[in-house]
Amino acid sequence: MNTKQFISSLIFHGADLGVSRIPLIGPVISAPLRLIFPEMAYERTKFNRIEPRVLLSVYIAGLVICFVLQAFLAFQRGVLGSISNGFMPGLPRTERIMFLQDPFNLLNYLIIVPLYLAVGTGFAISLFSLQHRLVPEAETARIPLKHDLKPYLSGTAVTVCFVLLVIFMQAGYAVDVTEKSNHFFWFHGETFEAKLQFNGYVYLLINAFLCGFVVLIALLHLEMFRWARTISLGLRSYAEDLSDRENVFLHKGDKLKEILRPFTETAIWSKAFAMLLALNIFTWQMSGVSGGSEQLTGTAENTWFFRFVAVLYLIIVLWLVSLPRYRVQYALFKMRQAKGVHEYYDIRMPWTIGWSAFIDLILLMFFSIAIFGSIGDFGNLIMSIIGGEN
Repeated sequence: MNTKQFISSLIFHGADLGVSRIPLIGPVISAPLRLIFPEMAYERTKFNRIEPRVLLSVYIAGLVICFVLQAFLAFQRGVLGSISNGFMPGLPRTERIMFLQDPFNLLNYLIIVPLYLAVGTGFAISLFSLQHRLVPEAETARIPLKHDLKPYLSGTAVTVCFVLLVIFMQAGYAVDVTEKSNHFFWFHGETFEAKLQFNGYVYLLINAFLCGFVVLIALLHLEMFRWARTISLGLRSYAEDLSDRENVFLHKGDKLKEILRPFTETAIWSKAFAMLLALNIFTWQMSGVSGGSEQLTGTAENTWFFRFVAVLYLIIVLWLVSLPRYRVQYALFKMRQAKGVHEYYDIRMPWTIGWSAFIDLILLMFFSIAIFGSIGDFGNLIMSIIGGEN
């Protein structure tokens, strides 16, 4: 059991202990799932597998909307510019940055944003198809999986909350673009004080669309916790109904890894989306659109706050998005421990473990550079802390 597994197990042990002694704790813990995520008809979706052509289509659509459309509008406005002019750090706020001179946003529009749109779509499809891919296999092995956690709010109420959240976030972003931007960008008007031109409003609308997509995928992550609860209860019921000799998962869990493969693969889509979003947050901050970019302006405004947010998000990506899987592994750990098998079991297939470790490595390297300026001792320290499997 490594560090993250140990911390997660302590949290779940405390939660189980609290629920057993104070019944009110259970409804409180489940409240976010029942308040925010409604009961939807997605489980009847016909998506049973992820088609590469679907993800490619989403990537191309994101590329057209984010890059091609805005490049065309910039050309019409005469602010397309030339790549050869480059982007100089410390560029005066009054000097306009042309579309092709904006490397951080170009990186977002050409690679990062289309990729997170495609990966987010892959996560949604993988999540939506769990009912078809996971439940039949589990029931064949006599593991009952039933979603019995009913929501508190209707789909309409949640939709209203979703729309209000997007409006609130985009209103704040519009203020950043028009008032707090460190540089004079291609999507601004004639001056900072002037009204935005058509391409400026298109820029804000595209960002509103991307914000809505991110919020939606973030809300869908709550469903992973509901599935974790369902699987954990199913494993517990399975263990209670079978004798030690019949329980094939007690001493050899390869079959369980195969059954839970759809769940663990969905978790990897989730982690990959969180990783790409982290890269997008950093490049957005570096661009100076929202202000506070020390590397570009030579000022320290908001720098420590950004570093705090970056560290916090790193923790979320490395650990929080994996909590649903840790919940299932903890339930299995308790089940095996009760039968005298003292081993913490990883439910992931070997390739899934490899992809997870690869994502962690990219994030640690990237954020050590973003926050501390070099990989150096920080990367070695983190790797030594998390150790082994993650």
